[in-house]
Amino acid sequence: MTKGLFSDRECQSGTVPPSWVRASGSAHMATIEETGDSSPFGGKIVLNSAPKLGEVYWCSFHHDALKPEFHKRRPVMVASYRNHLSGPILVIPFSTLPQDGNPWAIRAGQIVPSDQRTSWAVCNHLYTVSCERLTPDRGRVPRIKGQLRAEILALARQWIADPVRGKSPY
Repeated sequence: MTKGLFSDRECQSGTVPPSWVRASGSAHMATIEETGDSSPFGGKIVLNSAPKLGEVYWCSFHHDALKPEFHKRRPVMVASYRNHLSGPILVIPFSTLPQDGNPWAIRAGQIVPSDQRTSWAVCNHLYTVSCERLTPDRGRVPRIKGQLRAEILALARQWIADPVRGKSPY
């Protein structure tokens, strides 16, 4: 039985459907079984806690994606912070297709223990996804840290423009 939390403000403002709020008004997302309603996300969240910056998950992208969009199930690194199970998560996808000619990709090596192939972080394909799309790798959540994470985030920041530093690729 999966449960997530909404803020009291979300519950009181009507952002959350009334059937998802307990009679006590607590910030509780009732399960589908408790309300009979469909999930606001369309499925089931399998994560126990909100994703953290640098964590790597398997992400189920749309199978009907159009080129150059990413599709199928693939590893992603969480690029946002202050995440919630009920909110959007910004991720950077990985590809095992060699990206040697792509200036927006970084060779990251083996990212998930269950996949021995070399992966590239494709930093010009940022995606906002629901937690429903994310699953741990065989119950474990690897985390990219240090220099590699800094390089991936810096390249993604450069792609979208960095107004703080006054840099823009446009």
